[in-house]
Amino acid sequence: FSFVSTNSICQGEQVSYIWNDIFSLKLEIEFAYKPFKWTNSAKGKAGVTCIIIGVRNQSRKDKFIYTNELKVNVKNINGYLTNGDNVVIEKMSDSISQLPKMLLGNQPRDGGYLILSEQERDELINSDERSLKFIKKFYGAKEFLQGNKRWCLWIEEKDVEEAKDIPLINNRINNVLDFRLASKAKTTRGYSNVPYRFAQASPQSGKTAAIIAPKISSERRRYMPIGFLDENCIISDAAFAIYSPSIYLFGIMSSSIHNVWLKAIAGGLETRIRYSVSLCYNNFPIPNINKDQLEKINSKSLKILEVRENHSSIPLGKLYDPESFPDDLKQAHEELDEAVDSLYTDKPYLNDEERLALAFKLNAKMTGGQNA
Repeated sequence: FSFVSTNSICQGEQVSYIWNDIFSLKLEIEFAYKPFKWTNSAKGKAGVTCIIIGVRNQSRKDKFIYTNELKVNVKNINGYLTNGDNVVIEKMSDSISQLPKMLLGNQPRDGGYLILSEQERDELINSDERSLKFIKKFYGAKEFLQGNKRWCLWIEEKDVEEAKDIPLINNRINNVLDFRLASKAKTTRGYSNVPYRFAQASPQSGKTAAIIAPKISSERRRYMPIGFLDENCIISDAAFAIYSPSIYLFGIMSSSIHNVWLKAIAGGLETRIRYSVSLCYNNFPIPNINKDQLEKINSKSLKILEVRENHSSIPLGKLYDPESFPDDLKQAHEELDEAVDSLYTDKPYLNDEERLALAFKLNAKMTGGQNA
């Protein structure tokens, strides 16, 4: 049989719900059309992202994957519609590669009163210079990728009375209190006893540097934009954070093998990538690394940050757009890819299918066959 579906059944945790059962019946995917936009004649030309899949009894006959106008003969098609073994990635609570915790960013639940536009920030500082102590840059996915500027009030418990002594800040704290008390959500009302701070906040926020990873990213980009932020920046719940990170981890997450892993494993919004801690980050397999390999990845990662700085006037999302990706940044990423790929194989150059196959194979090995 064959069928048309939205692409969600071959993304994220849906794969484990559906394809384990299908494969257990000694069935296999005979052919698959990778995700494509299917529009219709309805008003406004509503459209969905679809796939087409053919299923048959297990056979030695050819199998094909169709991408745009390309037809590829493959050994096997798994539940992620990639050429590889029937591996299904299950959620993991911790990193199989012993990576530091990736956490969801800070959630305000404040009615907007702890968040500041550029104009509101300036007004606050002009009214009382003491306000500077309590203002930090605020980054979600849009701010990070599109260059939008926003700030937030970040007040530690020990400084609450000092902050309340500033009239405009005190007004905002009172507005947060009123907003939370009026909420229908019991959990939000519970945070009315701390109206000076975000409802959910990491203890490390505002005290240490962090890697920021957007929750949603365009599938068109060759590399997922990952960033370093200093302690004066607060990451919102529209992104993920890794606190006190290493340069090495930035390099791994900025590599091609990490990006192809995301495209295969992550859930999505239409064709966009929806990052997942338990599926993508915690399951990402990294081989053992020696000192020389570590130093090389660190060096190539710093080079990427240096090149980015040369293009600092361009928002990061646009900088990584395939149509405007600068040659020097492309070169820097290719050099990083060479360093990261060498962790997985001695082969000098890999394509994305080879990278994904190596990642799937190593994941199965590191999880003791749990994901096989």
